[in-house]
Amino acid sequence: MVFVGRPYIYGLATGGQAGVKHALGTILTDVDLTMQLSGYESVGQLQKAAGDKGDEVFVRRIGV
Repeated sequence: MVFVGRPYIYGLATGGQAGVKHALGTILTDVDLTMQLSGYESVGQLQKAAGDKGDEVFVRRIGV
């Protein structure tokens, strides 16, 4: 996932390994919340819905 690059580096610079874990955990929490608010319980559901709309390539590209 491309959008992970900067938070990963910022976490590494400020807190080492623990900073990276925190940064990635925050991103995963945000993705999980966004999926729930959008009505999806799993990545599989999101991929199926995207495929139904012709957007499956986009979902694979962003790596959700």
